[in-house]
Amino acid sequence: MNYICDECYHNMPFAPNSEAILDRMFEIWEPDDIAISKVCSLFSVKDANYMNLIHHLKYYSLKNIGIELGKLLGSRLLQENMNEYDAIIPVPIHQAKVRERGYNQSNFIAKGISEIINIPVNSRLVQRKIYTQTQTAFNAQKRKENVEHIFKINHKISKQSLQNKTFLLVDDVFTTGSTLNSLALTLLENGAKKTDCATLG
Repeated sequence: MNYICDECYHNMPFAPNSEAILDRMFEIWEPDDIAISKVCSLFSVKDANYMNLIHHLKYYSLKNIGIELGKLLGSRLLQENMNEYDAIIPVPIHQAKVRERGYNQSNFIAKGISEIINIPVNSRLVQRKIYTQTQTAFNAQKRKENVEHIFKINHKISKQSLQNKTFLLVDDVFTTGSTLNSLALTLLENGAKKTDCATLG
């Protein structure tokens, strides 16, 4: 690792299990509206030191951090037996945000994961159709409302290609899970069989 020394890696505050992470969603979602089956996160969102790495990936163009942390997350996915999917889908950001930032940080995390679990990345399948405000200052309910119906299947791709497929959705942080759940709902509504998620924090 170029960005985390061995001591820091071994002291990393690993995230809780999938059930504990998904419990956050029950605060704002009805059980029948939760489209995510399982979640794997690398480290706890409560640790500021490690969240600082994500901040640098997201806002300072240190893309290799995303790839390296993605590899660590890929190893965690193998430990959790979460490595059998048809494709990895990085959470899309709006084209306006791509122009502002120059890249989508989730693509680099997904690339690192792909190198470890040998599942292809598909960043063209889904598009973000609505530009949303940053969610940093929003409470849980507002986060949910902010991301409802913001994704669409790329019209150039046949919806038949989604039928009975399983996908691993990748984002930088799982806070309330609202963005990931919105993406998962879009995929399931268009024929996907199952959606799991992987995040750094």
